[in-house]
Amino acid sequence: VVPRLTPKDAFFEDKSRPLETIIRCEGMHRHDDFFKELSHSPAFNGLVDCLLGEPCEANNVQFFCKPPGAQPTPPHQDGQYFMHDRGVTLWLALDKATEDNGCMFYVDASHKQGLLEHERTDQLGFSQQLKVLLLQECRNRLGSPGGCRTNVLA
Repeated sequence: VVPRLTPKDAFFEDKSRPLETIIRCEGMHRHDDFFKELSHSPAFNGLVDCLLGEPCEANNVQFFCKPPGAQPTPPHQDGQYFMHDRGVTLWLALDKATEDNGCMFYVDASHKQGLLEHERTDQLGFSQQLKVLLLQECRNRLGSPGGCRTNVLA
C-alpha cells in the first residue's frame, strides 16, 4: 500500500528512509480493497453504528506505527484533527501496547468537555497538542494484538 500513497497520505520520521521510519498512512481505504472492506465491515462500522445509535460512514482508515526511537504522540483530542463535531475513532492494536513501548493514554469522559484549546507543535504528522493537560486525570490504555478500543467524539 505505501508505494501507492500520495505524499499527503504518508508521514515518515525520516523521508530519506521511508520503509524504516513510516509513522502514519492516511486514507488506506482509498488505496487498498482490504482496508475499504474493513471500513464497511460489521465488525467496525456496525460497532460504530451501535455506539452512535445511527448509521454512519467511515471517512478515513489510518495506520499508525511507532518505530523504535520515534517521537511520542503529543496529547490531543482526535476531534481537533478530524474536524468532526461527532464521531468515533477505533484503535486496533497490531502489537502489544505497554507503558514501556508507548501505549495510548486517555482522560475519562474528556469528550464531554467539548473541544479543548490546542496549540501548534513542530512534530511531523502531529501538528496540534493540548495546551493544558491534566496529567493526574490520565489513564493508560494497554492493548493486546487484535484488541480494539473506541474513542467517542461528542
